[in-house]
Amino acid sequence: MDRRIKKTNNAIFEAYIQSKTAHPGTEPSVKEICALADINKTTFYRYFTDVDSLSDYVIKAAATNLLIDGIDVGKLLTDPETYFKHVLKNLKQDGDKLNALLADGNRKFIFEAEKLLKTKLKEIFPDKYDEILYTFIAGGASHYFLSANYNDENELQKFCSIIKSATASFNK
Repeated sequence: MDRRIKKTNNAIFEAYIQSKTAHPGTEPSVKEICALADINKTTFYRYFTDVDSLSDYVIKAAATNLLIDGIDVGKLLTDPETYFKHVLKNLKQDGDKLNALLADGNRKFIFEAEKLLKTKLKEIFPDKYDEILYTFIAGGASHYFLSANYNDENELQKFCSIIKSATASFNK
């Protein structure tokens, strides 16, 4: 990708986050994003059809960065401590951006994160995917996944032991 395109794309991305941080609970206007990114509306519309498409892009990028980039997602099942420590490191680095996306109770991020994880797990474990999904849903692991306090080492170890016992048969 051309560096000018990357620079403009990043400017729009950062302007969206900056606006969401400044005004939680509301979607920024194209005019506001353009002012913050120092671009005109024509440039904005070359990249995105509207603010909703920008929002979807930002959410997907943030979820990918948090949960997928830089780690083998299979570690979620085979070495959950390593996986969650990676996620925690990403949370510490990008927590402000994620808070801006989640401040208004935006469930789109959670749904996107779940979709990304399911897609990756299906790629990695195609023959066991249905069994993995059933085990996680039946065991309530997905609810715990969303509500656990991962900064608490005991909570993290507890959740990792749940994953290890639930997935022991998958790792053979």
